[in-house]
Amino acid sequence: MKELIKWNYVTTRPLTEDEFAIYNCEYIWDGVIPEGDEVVIVSDGKTVWVDMWVDYGNDDCNFDGGADLKEFYWTSLPKPPIKEVE
Repeated sequence: MKELIKWNYVTTRPLTEDEFAIYNCEYIWDGVIPEGDEVVIVSDGKTVWVDMWVDYGNDDCNFDGGADLKEFYWTSLPKPPIKEVE
């Protein structure tokens, strides 16, 4: 049986006062984000594309393709079945 695709929803939210003291930025990602340099399937709810999630350091991360998203869905690329060679 084929597996269903599990989409992760990520949005932004304002920082709490404690978080602002640490991160000093306007918003923070809220949800499970991809691993650094992971290539994933992304959707803004209208379009679907493949992009790389990049960790720029200093708690700054975003998609390499430059999409300015405030919310998105993502899923890992499917792993092809591997057949053992005899």
